[in-house]
Amino acid sequence: PHSAGKNRPAGWTVFVSFPSPVSSVAQTQLGENRSCHETLSKQHEVIKAALCDDDEQIHREVTNLLQTKYAGQIHLIHFYDGMSLLRQLEQKTGVFDLVFVDIRMPGLNGLDTTRQIKRLDESAVVIIITRFEEYLLEGYDVQPFHFLLKPFAQTHFLDVGRRALQYVARVRNRETLFIQTKKQVVPVMLLEILYLQQMAHEIVVCCTGDTYY
Repeated sequence: PHSAGKNRPAGWTVFVSFPSPVSSVAQTQLGENRSCHETLSKQHEVIKAALCDDDEQIHREVTNLLQTKYAGQIHLIHFYDGMSLLRQLEQKTGVFDLVFVDIRMPGLNGLDTTRQIKRLDESAVVIIITRFEEYLLEGYDVQPFHFLLKPFAQTHFLDVGRRALQYVARVRNRETLFIQTKKQVVPVMLLEILYLQQMAHEIVVCCTGDTYY
C-alpha cells in the first residue's frame, strides 16, 4: 500500500491477539480479567489496522506503543491523509478491522474521513485521535469506538486498544450457542460466555451481559 507522505514507509507490521471462541460447552472458567493476549493467544489471524495522521511523530508513537504490548499480531498500514486511506477502501485493496484517524489533517479532515470509512465499511472500528478537546463533541456525530487525546498516556492507549480488539473479535467471531432457559431459547455468542456452573441439577451459564438458568 502507498501512503501520501513523502518517502514514508507503509505497511509496518506490529502485533495483536484477540479472543478465540469457547471450544466446548463444557469448558470452565475463562477468566473475565485475563489480558487480551492471554484470552486470545490461540487465534492466529492477524488484525488489519490503519493509522491516518499527518504527523510523523504520531506514527512512531503508535507503532512503538503497539509493539510494547502486541508485537507480532497487528498489521499496521500508515496513511498521511484521509483521501489515500479512502482510495484503498474504495479499491478494495485495504479492508481494516481497526482504524486510528486524526481529526486535523490537510485536505479531508478526520471527521469526514470517518464518515466515508463507515459508508464504505460499516463494520470498521474507528478510534479518533486529536490534540483538541473542542472537537470531541462534534466527533460524537460520527460514532467512533473511542477518542484518544494526544499526547498519549501509554496505559490509557493500551487499555482502549485492548477493548477495541476485543470488540473486533466479537464482530468477526459470531459462533452462537442456543441456550434453553426455563422460559425461552436464548442465542449467546460463545465469546460472551465466561464460565459454566453446576447448581443442584441445573447448569448456570454466566456471560458478560447476563446469567442464564
